[in-house]
Amino acid sequence: MTEQQLLNAGYRKYSGEKIDVFYSKDLCEHVGNCVKGSIDVFNPKRKPWVLADAKSADEVARIIDTCPTKALQYVLKEETPVEITIEEKRVVATKDGEELGEMTFVNSNDKFYIIDHTGVYDAARGLGVGKKMVQAFVEHARTNNMKVLPLCPFAKAEFEKNHESYADVLHS
Repeated sequence: MTEQQLLNAGYRKYSGEKIDVFYSKDLCEHVGNCVKGSIDVFNPKRKPWVLADAKSADEVARIIDTCPTKALQYVLKEETPVEITIEEKRVVATKDGEELGEMTFVNSNDKFYIIDHTGVYDAARGLGVGKKMVQAFVEHARTNNMKVLPLCPFAKAEFEKNHESYADVLHS
């Protein structure tokens, strides 16, 4: 979700230099993955209870990704935007001309796309590159009036996390 979508959904924003953390008390079931992940970042006995800059943005994002209720979300701040290019059989993410990851797909008889692999290179982990490739590909599918069958585990998980946003292009 975008920052505005999170705020509209009632999330509270905790700003950091490279990452903004968003929290919804209504969704939180107090599982504690955040506090277990880093008491320096997430400490309910402190105000504010979230210090987004207490660890690297990658580490904060990794911890937030373990939140099972999605009460915690994040938006990474980019110095140089990641560029997404959709080629004939793959989606490529680059930054400053360097390839960060790719997602491969096949066109099934011009009826729907099958996403069969999503990979992000180690140097780009935690930057939201995989999510950005899926988002761009969903927009591509919408533009071309196609459905998407996400077979790769990452893409499938993104479709499940964003079911409402992606339902219109999900191939059943």
